[in-house]
Amino acid sequence: MSPPGRPKSEFRRAQPEGTPVSPPAGAGGGIGASPHDAAPAGGAGAGRSKAIATWLAVLGGSIGLHRFYLRGAGAALAWLHGLPTLAGAYGFWRMRHYGTDDRLGNLLVPLLGAMIAATMLSAIVYGLTADGRWDARHGEPGTPTRSGWATVAGVVAALALGATALMATIAFTAQRYFEAHAPG
Repeated sequence: MSPPGRPKSEFRRAQPEGTPVSPPAGAGGGIGASPHDAAPAGGAGAGRSKAIATWLAVLGGSIGLHRFYLRGAGAALAWLHGLPTLAGAYGFWRMRHYGTDDRLGNLLVPLLGAMIAATMLSAIVYGLTADGRWDARHGEPGTPTRSGWATVAGVVAALALGATALMATIAFTAQRYFEAHAPG
């Protein structure tokens, strides 16, 4: 069924009458599949393990290791993961070195917590992605993915670490805000 207001098949209009219609190149099959779900032809995403991607997001996600694993060195977003992480780590170092009254450290530390929480969310999403959908996006053609205990353990670790980082970041930011705006 096509969305309202759109023809039943947009690519049929370009075909002469009576010509067999095939889906566009790269379109994934199945109900609800989109062209973005198609597995790349032998590229950086072919044959990637869900458990490894989940654990890379847990252990090195804040510097983009999971994105490098799934999309290769050409992934622009992977290269940008390190900037806020390093800025947050620098803020943490400043607070340890100069004390908790360091304004720059107070501004930078929440970046570290936010990056850790965001990459833990990525790990949870990777681990909870249905096996069929994972295969369509990152799997090896003809080899079905089966989620095992390593993936489940990665999701549990990501949930624990992500929730801790998020709560600590919120508490730290709220404390600094209310201390700065306290009367007197």
